[in-house]
Amino acid sequence: AAVLIIGKLFISAATTAMAYVVLNEEMNEELYSVAGPVAVIFLISYWVSDFFMDVFEMGITTVLHCFVADEEMFDRSNCYAENSLRRYIDRYGSVKD
Repeated sequence: AAVLIIGKLFISAATTAMAYVVLNEEMNEELYSVAGPVAVIFLISYWVSDFFMDVFEMGITTVLHCFVADEEMFDRSNCYAENSLRRYIDRYGSVKD
């Protein structure tokens, strides 16, 4: 969950920084302050990045659900999970929060 929040904030911050540079260089005679447009751009970019990161989160959840279903339906010899994923889950799956 932390990676998704950091991703949303990074995308929003990068978009806002680019907008600030463009507004500060191109529109300096027409705007009194760039704070208002930059705040609106931050909110819109956070909203859009939230949509995209929700799709990414759904993909992560789907892969984990498929792994759990694979573990429950098949034994170790007929398991479809890759060896690297199986080793990772075996190593870190028993760690309690």
